[in-house]
Amino acid sequence: MMAKEKELKGHNSTSMYIVNAFQGLYVWDALYDEEAVLTTMDVTTDGFGFMLCFGDLAWVPFTYSLPARYLVTHDLRLKLILLWQHLRCWECLVSLSSVLLTRKKICLGEIPRVLQSDTLTV
Repeated sequence: MMAKEKELKGHNSTSMYIVNAFQGLYVWDALYDEEAVLTTMDVTTDGFGFMLCFGDLAWVPFTYSLPARYLVTHDLRLKLILLWQHLRCWECLVSLSSVLLTRKKICLGEIPRVLQSDTLTV
């Protein structure tokens, strides 16, 4: 997308650099915290089935390329891009670190906090 933006506009915008930097950070974090990614529910419970394979091959590249694709044809304010990318990274990091911390506590013999509910599901 950076090459297409440079072809159309003659230069790359700061927003495009930031989107690509955050996407690179996301990929680096997935490789660095591979232990956390491999212990997510969809991998441990479902196995690597059709839905996970389809998501990795079709859904992930499609959704992660949308911000860069949008920037090719639209000029967007830098603050909005920074906010959106920061929220995406924060959401992923917090959810994965929380799951990994809970699993490590269970392995050490600690009983995790359980939320009580009035309803039962079967």
